[in-house]
Amino acid sequence: MKSHIFWIQPPVQESAAIPRRLQREDLTLPILDPIRATYGPGFTVKGIITHNDSRMITIEHVPRGISRESLSSMISPHGTVTEIRMPELKADDEYQFMRVTVVLGSHKEAVDVVQALDGASVFQTTLSFRFLLHAAAREHASGGDLRVSWTLPTIRGYCGYSSEKLANEVVEQWNGADYRGHWIKASRYQDTPCIGEFNVLLEGLPADMTPKHMKKFKAGAVMLDRAPPTLVEFGIPAVEKALRGIGRMIYFEPEPTPYKDGIVHAWCRFESADVAKLVCESLHGVAQRGLRDAPLEVKRVHSFRYHIKNDTWAFISDDVEELKVSVPERYDGASISTTERDAKDGGWSDSMTVKIIAETAKDLSSIKERLHDMVRGEIIMDGNRPLWDRFFGSDNGTSWVDTVRMANSSVLIVVDTTRCSIRVVGVPEKRAKAIAAIRDYYSVLRQRPVHTIPFVGGMIGLSVFGEVSRQGKHGLDTVWLDLPTRMLCVRADEAVYEEVQRLVHAATERYGAPHQPSVRDTCLVCLEPPTTPVTLPCGDKFCKGCFVRWLRSHAQSRQFPVECFGKGGKCKEPVPLSIARDTLPPADWLALLHAAFDTHVGARPDEFRFCPTPDCKQVYRPGPRGAVYSCPSCMIRICPACHIEYHEGVTCEDREFDPDGTFQGWVVGRDVKRCPRCRVHIEREEGCNHMECTKCGTHICWVCLKTFREGGEVYGHMRVAHGGSYTVR
Repeated sequence: MKSHIFWIQPPVQESAAIPRRLQREDLTLPILDPIRATYGPGFTVKGIITHNDSRMITIEHVPRGISRESLSSMISPHGTVTEIRMPELKADDEYQFMRVTVVLGSHKEAVDVVQALDGASVFQTTLSFRFLLHAAAREHASGGDLRVSWTLPTIRGYCGYSSEKLANEVVEQWNGADYRGHWIKASRYQDTPCIGEFNVLLEGLPADMTPKHMKKFKAGAVMLDRAPPTLVEFGIPAVEKALRGIGRMIYFEPEPTPYKDGIVHAWCRFESADVAKLVCESLHGVAQRGLRDAPLEVKRVHSFRYHIKNDTWAFISDDVEELKVSVPERYDGASISTTERDAKDGGWSDSMTVKIIAETAKDLSSIKERLHDMVRGEIIMDGNRPLWDRFFGSDNGTSWVDTVRMANSSVLIVVDTTRCSIRVVGVPEKRAKAIAAIRDYYSVLRQRPVHTIPFVGGMIGLSVFGEVSRQGKHGLDTVWLDLPTRMLCVRADEAVYEEVQRLVHAATERYGAPHQPSVRDTCLVCLEPPTTPVTLPCGDKFCKGCFVRWLRSHAQSRQFPVECFGKGGKCKEPVPLSIARDTLPPADWLALLHAAFDTHVGARPDEFRFCPTPDCKQVYRPGPRGAVYSCPSCMIRICPACHIEYHEGVTCEDREFDPDGTFQGWVVGRDVKRCPRCRVHIEREEGCNHMECTKCGTHICWVCLKTFREGGEVYGHMRVAHGGSYTVR
């Protein structure tokens, strides 16, 4: 998370009244790149701009000639239309349909329109509505991932030895050994060519091997079965050159040596799915001169990179290593690799990168879920909500959790005060002990009685920030102020409760009870003459130190807006942001901004959601089904309708109506596809490849899923594109 140090304006004259106009000015500030929030007086959040805010949608398959008025009438019941952008079509254009862009009044209205009208049968056709995201919010995966494989060009070497002992020693040393990245097979043989009295065959040697290189094997006589290649560019360089010759390649990563079984794999990504498709069509199965005429195997694959912080990595690295070994055994063509993330500005790397590659989206999703479970760990729940008590966010709670960490050093315990949750990372059997300890203490906390002391007038400051806070015996988890009920809360036994009552009574006797609102020359908190006074526009005053401590308490209690409590608690004047910014240290200023932001977001689950990745502070707005967001911080792909990591290959409807996977299991082995228009499942049992969706009436080519308005158009397409209507690809 990026922190921002904001400008400091010249200090306000503390004794002078500040014009009300200046106090009412709002501030729009960056909270987390690229999120910006607008704050009003009292740290009230008036607006938030997230990375996925959008008011634009597109409508596909709109018949030519439809007017703006007709489109507006169709959309208006679901949202306010502010603009309709239609393409300029020439009279001689052959296009029967067009794409239209519509701007709605708000992000929510754009989502509502897509949810309500996508797949609707209007204007004698089926319209496709899509939510138009900004580039920053679109998924980063380009669809251009490929795995390139080829047989490693190798040669055989024959070695002759004068003794059987020496020949056996060479076999024992080199069989299965790595030589210049090649996996060598060494064995005794008695056939031709007979080089010496005792002969050894070496298979898998580099193709550029020379008799000079063979000296390493200490043979009396050697022979190679092929002459070394004369190509300048050979092997991996030749493959990379061939790939780059077709389109722009983002990266090219050959697997590390040695190459077991003589097969080399390399992974690459192109700038788009179209370029990747062209590479497959151009190079798959084609012999390469730079590989001594060995052909390339080029496959489309799915990949995902996951960045894991070092503090988490320390607890799960062994589990990830076990996963690396098991994945290739369980999933064909899948692999996991780990590398240290590049450090920035010459500093130390703060995370590890785990890269997953799989041949199918289903396999990738399954492997990702196993990795996420390791990284996320387990959030301790109390019923259907996270287990939480204000104690865990206090100084006393931090100290107590540290003792649990010391007793459970094999797990990571993360206390998230933003989301009010506790997460434990580690293998389940190790997590159990730490979770049990936290649950037990949580039960103890809940059994402690909470006493209340009503405050009147100036006692709001007198009780909390005066005598009680000066004692230093009780943290905010034991004594806190509940502003909505105007109660001083004490969670402790009778002895502590009586002690706090005595402190309140003594202070009341000292200053008089209740504090007279007409007295304007004392600090509202300590009731002493203000030291380095801070004066609010309403005329009430604070000591600078008391004012800072009072504002800090709001960052912990999450009670907003921050309002003056003068005039016997009747003054509700919001604290101007300019005064708070000029008075607070930068760290406390940022803490208040983030606390107000998190409180605002947490209170509006229908409007905002936190990124599902643990420890990620990003926020996004809900979106329509079928959309995919990409978190700008952790890069995870998010389903904005289900509010979980994007479920590759499974629709939101399937997740909702098939939670146990029964339907997905039924689909396996059957000829089932989705209608390209309305996305309903269609099963083809027999017959030709012309299918008609019973829901939306779309005519479909079953081979390539291209759609047509009329059934006759399908047969012409199938003859040209697929060689007939019964061809199955």
